[in-house]
Amino acid sequence: MDHIHSNTIEDVRTPGRHLSLEERGMIQALHRQGHSLRDIAAAVGCAHTTVFYELRRGTPERKSKHGRAPQYMAKRGQQSYAKNRKNSRKPCKIDHDDCEPFIQWMVERVRLERWSLDACVGYARLNKLFTPEQIPCTKTLYNMLWSNKLPLSLFEVPRALRHKRHRKWVVNCKLNLNTHNQETHSIA
Repeated sequence: MDHIHSNTIEDVRTPGRHLSLEERGMIQALHRQGHSLRDIAAAVGCAHTTVFYELRRGTPERKSKHGRAPQYMAKRGQQSYAKNRKNSRKPCKIDHDDCEPFIQWMVERVRLERWSLDACVGYARLNKLFTPEQIPCTKTLYNMLWSNKLPLSLFEVPRALRHKRHRKWVVNCKLNLNTHNQETHSIA
């Protein structure tokens, strides 16, 4: 591209993306220079509320009235972010010891009787062999099978190779749909 204002070179921050350490460093530098929240947000490319929450997250509480007021540190904000992200994910149900009896029973059924994962879950729920907390859903089992967290291989579960791993969502554009409906009503 020979144009000066090429859109492939611009580094535009996409909305909804989490702040990086470099962006936190920019917030730290601009905050120490005395810029307002909105000025910092414009420079970083995020909302002013994001800057506010980041400053609050990365500034320690004041322990006493004496001495200097604590200041925002980008590293402290990054550590707090990492700690919060670590706890934000729902833990995998299979990783708990509660599911171990079901997993062992399921592996035995798959290897000896060539059952599918769906059949194992359905049979166990129907006959109440295990408590509902011990039986994960089939989607979780297939995801764990694909990520090698089950003591089974993909070839031991033939349905897993046919099973769609990700669902493809069809997004209909409401604007086009509405204009199409208006055209058909105006013609009739």
